[in-house]
Amino acid sequence: MSKVIRVLPVETAMVPDFRALQDGVQRFIGRRHDATIGPVGKFVAEERVVKRRDGSQTLEVKMVDRPSGGFVHDGEPVDLDIQGFEKEYLEEIRHGALLLADVDSARLCGLPFKPLPVEPAAPSEAPAPVDSTTPDDAHAAA
Repeated sequence: MSKVIRVLPVETAMVPDFRALQDGVQRFIGRRHDATIGPVGKFVAEERVVKRRDGSQTLEVKMVDRPSGGFVHDGEPVDLDIQGFEKEYLEEIRHGALLLADVDSARLCGLPFKPLPVEPAAPSEAPAPVDSTTPDDAHAAA
């Protein structure tokens, strides 16, 4: 029977997907790779082996400048099957790298539920500028 909990990664925490890691795949809970962000650097675009007339070989490498990429989170809770990795994921939750997203997940983990932090809503419009002149100032200027 699988144990599925809902979690949310905290800020910049990079919690590995232990099941994928066991299979040799580097993946992080609640993150996806975005190749368009990060500092720009030199990266290999193409490699090819060139054979010379004398029989020797050389490696030609074409380099390009591009962003290094990074892992981003879309802000949504993730369903996570912890079966077989309960100890590892519970440790990440206790250390604060993952937040439990609902009461059922907390109950399944045997931990108290702490509601997710709610970010204040951004105002839809900037407040109108306040007129700092008094009626006396307006008459004096006229």
